[in-house]
Amino acid sequence: MTMKRLMAAALAALILATVPGAALAQEPSTTERSTEARGDQATATERHDEWIEKVKARALEAIEKRLATIDDLEAAINRSDHVDPGHAQQLLGELRASAAGLEWLAGEIRAAEDLDTLRVLIPQIFEDYRIYAVVAPKVHLVLAADAAGAVADRLGEATDSLAETLDRLEEHGVDVADAEALLTEMVRLVASGADSAAKVPGMV
Repeated sequence: MTMKRLMAAALAALILATVPGAALAQEPSTTERSTEARGDQATATERHDEWIEKVKARALEAIEKRLATIDDLEAAINRSDHVDPGHAQQLLGELRASAAGLEWLAGEIRAAEDLDTLRVLIPQIFEDYRIYAVVAPKVHLVLAADAAGAVADRLGEATDSLAETLDRLEEHGVDVADAEALLTEMVRLVASGADSAAKVPGMV
């Protein structure tokens, strides 16, 4: 064998000997690939779980805000000196029913484990329990109407007293024609206001 052939054979042997090692260095083994795949899957699962928990936390925060508002509305009703007892009973019943529903919904959201379930549950916070759009305005309107009715009653008593005063003045020869005209207009306005206020609870 000539020197050139010996050198060529040696180089070929050297290449064949080093290729497997190079291949192993450049390409991960099946075990490594499997480990990396499991790691990637675990990371994706952790991210998904974290995202689910964030969504749940925001939904539960929205529920807590509504429950706090319900507490404030109940306190306003209980503080009112003028609210009609029947109106108070009805409003408090609606508020307690809303609170119970929201608390049940919070439990369902806490127990949810997948996005599809949350997609069904979370919209109910805003669609089924419209605390800010419907319930709170209703409570404030009824309280205001009952308060206006109470004011109208007091004004009615005042107009009766004024009418008696005008009658006494007229008996003593005082011209009360203009005062009586103003009093008549006042009585009309008070009656109109009382009638409007009385209609509000039934309307809302």
